[in-house]
Amino acid sequence: MHRILLILAAVMCVAKVGAQEIGAKQMKALAKADAAIEHPQKSLKGETWLKHGEVYVEAYVKAHNIEHAKSAEGSLSKAISIDSSLEKSVVEHLTTLIDELVKESQRLNKEGKYCEAAECSEMAYRTLSTTSAHQLKSEAPSILAEAGTLYLVAAEGDNRDELLSKAETILTEAIEAGYKDNGGIYLNLFNCYYSHRFTDREMYLEHAKQTLHKGVELYPTHHLIIARLIELYHVEKGIGKLSDLCSIVNRSVEMSPNNAELWRNRGLLYGEIQNYDEAIASYSKYAELAPDSFEANYGTACFIITKANKLIEELNKRILNPYIDYNAEVAKINKIYAEALPYMERAHELNPHDKTTSDDLSALRERLK
Repeated sequence: MHRILLILAAVMCVAKVGAQEIGAKQMKALAKADAAIEHPQKSLKGETWLKHGEVYVEAYVKAHNIEHAKSAEGSLSKAISIDSSLEKSVVEHLTTLIDELVKESQRLNKEGKYCEAAECSEMAYRTLSTTSAHQLKSEAPSILAEAGTLYLVAAEGDNRDELLSKAETILTEAIEAGYKDNGGIYLNLFNCYYSHRFTDREMYLEHAKQTLHKGVELYPTHHLIIARLIELYHVEKGIGKLSDLCSIVNRSVEMSPNNAELWRNRGLLYGEIQNYDEAIASYSKYAELAPDSFEANYGTACFIITKANKLIEELNKRILNPYIDYNAEVAKINKIYAEALPYMERAHELNPHDKTTSDDLSALRERLK
């Protein structure tokens, strides 16, 4: 009983706000239209439902109450199902409703009301499916994708899991409806699943993984998708071997050899599997394509230094071997350290106030004296 009273109180509150926003005259029109569709004879006529839809469209345009939009769409759909001759009038009202829903979604998005904006976009898409005569019909999948993205952005607090599920469903539906972009929708869907992993880790990590693999299959040169895939394999142990991604990353750089970010991805991947020669080759290419990138220059230097450090470690393990000329071997390794110097100097030029870079440069110069 307490729950029923709360619901009634909420309905009364909405009605009161609606009365303030749309005025007594329009509230009277809504009440009259509601009464008409409850009438045994009048409810059998398409015109009754058309009028009901019309006044609720007008109410939505005035007050932007999403429940008015839902009532309008339902009534207009009912009208055309009863009387197909009403199609022209129905389409006219639906067009007004769709346009207003899209505009309201954009306004709410700008105000940071993401959940409400998402609901408007989703409603616009559902309404579009009622008619084929609207100018936004070709944009329908993108409107749905926008709704899914907004639900993802809104997913926080007590409703987090619910909104993530809604975002997942809608983004998947948008893909199935033929939505295509530059691959961003797969990143958004991945973010949904990955954010949802705490409720069912095994299931959602698998969904996240498969989403990225599908994304990179369709968009093999999308560096952000590839970067997320590498990060996923690195962070989530047991999801797969990082070495299994080498063929994917190599294919991407072959397809777009002048894409600096793809070379960065390749360098990070080979660095993770401790293939420092390939990591250095990749990052030096990254630095060649992006000479003003601090990360490219500093990263190249670090990979070279790491390789040289590993060689020193191996040499120190064999220091008692009488057949090794230790000083001669160190001199060879110092030549490798020297290859890092121009990259470290360039990194220091690009970010002269970074203490770590300054310290690394000083240590490298000291070593090469």
